Amino acid sequence: ANPRLGSFSGDEFRGRLRYANGVGTLTGGELRLGTSRYLITGNVTPGANPQFNGKVSIPQGKLEDLLVALQWFDLDDPLRGLRPATYSRAAAVQTVPVGSSTDTLLLQLRRFSEIQTLLRQQVAQRESFPLPKLSELTGTFSGDIRIAGSLRSGLNLGFNLQGQDWKWGNFFANQVVLNGDFQNGILTLQPVRFQSGDTLIAFTGQVGGKTQSGQLQVQNLPVERLQDFFPLPLNITGKLNGTATLAGSLFNPQALGDLSLAEGTLNNTPVETARASFNYRNSRLSFGST
Repeated sequence: ANPRLGSFSGDEFRGRLRYANGVGTLTGGELRLGTSRYLITGNVTPGANPQFNGKVSIPQGKLEDLLVALQWFDLDDPLRGLRPATYSRAAAVQTVPVGSSTDTLLLQLRRFSEIQTLLRQQVAQRESFPLPKLSELTGTFSGDIRIAGSLRSGLNLGFNLQGQDWKWGNFFANQVVLNGDFQNGILTLQPVRFQSGDTLIAFTGQVGGKTQSGQLQVQNLPVERLQDFFPLPLNITGKLNGTATLAGSLFNPQALGDLSLAEGTLNNTPVETARASFNYRNSRLSFGST
């Protein structure tokens, strides 16, 4: 009951354990997180170089259950992995007096107005950040994850996941596909796809290691969605299409691609054609457009 590993916590875990001939085996494992279920099988061979392999099947998973179990609520939380978060005690949160009951009514009203102004400024600052909190991510997923490796070779991971109705603030994806593996420090994605109606964002390639390669594809992405990241000085509408080829390394990325705008308008004036090509190399962006 209430299993915990680092910052990860669940509601219940069941399974059958067996140790024979120097091998520990888990069968019939089931982990419950809220309404989510994870079916787990695997084995471990201890020794000087412990080896392990296993499989996690997910017939029914919810992103919100997983985020709560991991205690990931903000965008920087995944950086700490499974390490527990450090929280201050209640004593660290103290009220600060800003006035006295002997102040005049005019002075009390003035300070009340100042507090309201500060609150509005804080809310505006939070809302100006282009991305919502990680805790706002919702949706369902299913699939399987394969794990293998040893103490010396490290972790090898393979995954095949399908998501449905993901929502993150103003961003939606009716269908999500995450296929790939992680081996020898290299993440291979084949592919990652986010699709909502006729809008598609997909990436296939390798990230990490000394070199990286891949291709990003964008189809019918509403320009209005980009306004959340890059406020534009002009009223532009339409659907963005393009491809980008990724190369270089993680510390010196390179990209080459083309973009076009379909059904576009500029300040409510129809745009017949809008095309651009770009090249990012050695920290310099070169582009041309029509």
